[in-house]
Amino acid sequence: MRLASVLVLLISASLHAAPTVKRLLVLNPVNEGAQADLAYIGPSLAEAIRTTLAESYFFIHPPEEAILDTQAGNLIQDEDMHTKSAALQMGEWLRQDLVLNGRYSVTNGRLRLNLNLYEIETGRILVNFKSEAPLSAKMFDAFNKIAADLGAKMSEALPSQQTLAASGGWYFDPEKGKRTILFSAGMRAAGFAPETGNLSGSTTVSGAEFAHFNAEFTYQRHQIPELLARRSKLPVFVQFGLNMGYARRTYTRNGSDVPTRLITGEAVPSLGYAFNFGTLRLEPFAGFGFGYSNFLFDYSALGRKPVDTNAAQSVSEQTLEQFYFLSQAGANIKWMLHPRWAVVFIPSATVFHFAGGAQAEVNARLGAGIESGLVEKTATAASIDLSSIDNTIGSAEILLEFTVKENGSKDGYPLQIKELRFTNIGTGDAADFRFILEGPGSNNTVGFSVGQTVYFKDFGDIIVPDGETTGRTYQVKAHVRSNIQGSTADNQTVLLKTTPLTDFDVVETSSNLLASNNSFQQNAGSPMTVIATHLRGGGTFQFASVPRNSDFPGTQSIYAQDNNQRVDKDFNFVIQIVPRAGALCVSAVTGNLSTTDGTLNKAAVQGVASWTDLKHDTIETVKVYATAPTATPALLQNECTTSFDVTGP
Repeated sequence: MRLASVLVLLISASLHAAPTVKRLLVLNPVNEGAQADLAYIGPSLAEAIRTTLAESYFFIHPPEEAILDTQAGNLIQDEDMHTKSAALQMGEWLRQDLVLNGRYSVTNGRLRLNLNLYEIETGRILVNFKSEAPLSAKMFDAFNKIAADLGAKMSEALPSQQTLAASGGWYFDPEKGKRTILFSAGMRAAGFAPETGNLSGSTTVSGAEFAHFNAEFTYQRHQIPELLARRSKLPVFVQFGLNMGYARRTYTRNGSDVPTRLITGEAVPSLGYAFNFGTLRLEPFAGFGFGYSNFLFDYSALGRKPVDTNAAQSVSEQTLEQFYFLSQAGANIKWMLHPRWAVVFIPSATVFHFAGGAQAEVNARLGAGIESGLVEKTATAASIDLSSIDNTIGSAEILLEFTVKENGSKDGYPLQIKELRFTNIGTGDAADFRFILEGPGSNNTVGFSVGQTVYFKDFGDIIVPDGETTGRTYQVKAHVRSNIQGSTADNQTVLLKTTPLTDFDVVETSSNLLASNNSFQQNAGSPMTVIATHLRGGGTFQFASVPRNSDFPGTQSIYAQDNNQRVDKDFNFVIQIVPRAGALCVSAVTGNLSTTDGTLNKAAVQGVASWTDLKHDTIETVKVYATAPTATPALLQNECTTSFDVTGP
């Protein structure tokens, strides 16, 4: 979010008092009789009224063509022009303040006239004028006399010519007042968006984090709904703002200051609603627009100048351009000191600022050396097994070997890699392995994994001096963790792959990697080999009692497992079971164990020996003792199950 607050003096005319002009429509009075020779009276009387009123009063009358077009467009007949509905409809469509209409008749040589003056906004009659005069050769003098008498009654509805002259000819037109121009200036402040301080290779910068001077030109059109529905009085307005901003601030890079200049331009159309509180007018608005920012970074104070990778030479400044979208919300707070001008305060906030993937990103290669770094896989033998019982750093096996070197022109920068990432594309879970980076500058650096990605960072960096083509060789090793952290099973593999251009990050004062660097991976996956150290019942032999000479419930199994209860699927030695008693099954029992599922000595299949049928022939408390005398290597612990009672009869 970005905040803006500006103080505006809106002046659309002279600061001297000026009258408010009225828009007056004078319609031809309608002849109520059928005498065609008297039809001239209506237009002549209307013209006399307009001319006479204009001598004393100030108003704006629409052109005759506009009146005729509006009447025809609304299908209003001439004989209906004296009605209130016709008068109000004509006034609304022609955007008038007042409408004068009426009718006349001639009876026994006398002219009878009935005129009404309507206020369009309220629809009420302001003046009702009735007059009677003899019909004579001096009829036009009578028309002028009628117009003068009517003008006296309309003095409160129309401003006088004397008032207009006193204002120096300035006046306020409310219809034109629906179109407002604002010129504003103020400060746009940085708001709540994350702010960049240090320019690193992956930095993005934005005008949203700059506090800057701002000047804006805004055009407003009020009462928009009346463009669609003529009688609508909703105070909805649209505005279109064009603003320019300028700012300076200082970033840091390599511990030195980087003065930065910002120029911005924005175009924001908005929609708002006006509230009037006497002389105070509140106009909240919201809009969505677009903008442009131009950043100029001054690197002249840096001890080591950035290098333009295209030209292979240092630069003292960098220009970045940014196009973005934004949404804005705010309010125009107008103190209406006069209908024609006001003092305006405009607080606003940019609540959304989006520049897509081009958030004026500072090029990672600008501020570093040219492309000269090369990472090559070293030819090694096929990967070896990772034993589940070899779980120390000293027992780690080499998975991958690679050489880092400078293979391009000298640029004064070493190749310095601060972070390396490898992806496990094998069938095992990277969480079950500890990965180690070994080589110059990295003594048994232990990585960490997130999902199937392995990270090495914060170890002191891989540093290859500028121009050294022999390079430095590094090895990625791994061993199985001493405790289970993932889902790897016996013979599932770890297979590391990396793409240096995207997976190796250099420091800012480093040469860059050549675009010709290729992805590489292990020659073959390294399987985790589970080595059995224990025999376990694995949840079987879990019953309290069983009748003598009756089959034990369910299938009973003995598993060959490592210390973490992973099954050794390569274990195929004979597992023997016998009945015993006492702690650790050291005591013999009276009865005998028997089975119809083979014998009590059974070769394990994928690390498991199972019996679907087992019986004991004597009433006593017994345990089952499992051993594998021929197992290699020898097991560390045999299975002695929990005791159970063999019952009668």
